[in-house]
Amino acid sequence: MSKTDIEIENMRTIILLLSQFLLIPVWASSVVIQSGSSDAQECAAAAHVAAQTSSSSEADINLCSKALEDKNLLRRDEAATLVNRAVIYMQQSNYRAAHTDLIEAKKLHSGLGAIYVNLGNIYFLGAAPEKAIEFYDTALNKGLSERHVAYMNRGLAKKEIGLLQSARDDIRQALNLYPDWKLAQEKLEQIETELESKNN
Repeated sequence: MSKTDIEIENMRTIILLLSQFLLIPVWASSVVIQSGSSDAQECAAAAHVAAQTSSSSEADINLCSKALEDKNLLRRDEAATLVNRAVIYMQQSNYRAAHTDLIEAKKLHSGLGAIYVNLGNIYFLGAAPEKAIEFYDTALNKGLSERHVAYMNRGLAKKEIGLLQSARDDIRQALNLYPDWKLAQEKLEQIETELESKNN
């Protein structure tokens, strides 16, 4: 079995498992376009809204697809637009299309931390938290601008596999970076309660 066949089979497994994990909240990370067309800029804005609100539309996908037709996009902005479309796909639960876009973005510009946060999200939602943690680690090493997102999601993935103290540390770090994040505060309180009950 080739590497591509293995990746396809892994994705089939992930898609089958997703329905069990959709209630776990994870946060996506969109990418700001540096020099792209107005369509690419609007795609980035739509992805940001999708990441914040967990909602998107087919019009958003079409906007990003149109932006990708621009032959003048720099490689970095083409990769960023693929990431942004992937974020929108994920909000529509189209994880296969999101994964395809993220892998293509990685080929174009592997230095974008948002690629790895979003790949981590797909694997986390696909019941592979250990693999997700690897992607979140990579995102943090790639200079991700929204570092609080990677820390929060990595903390949630660690909680899934029982690494409660490390999960607490990650979510504390997310709150250090983004102090007003109420959901992170709630998750931190839940983990601290679990740790207290284990120690008693």
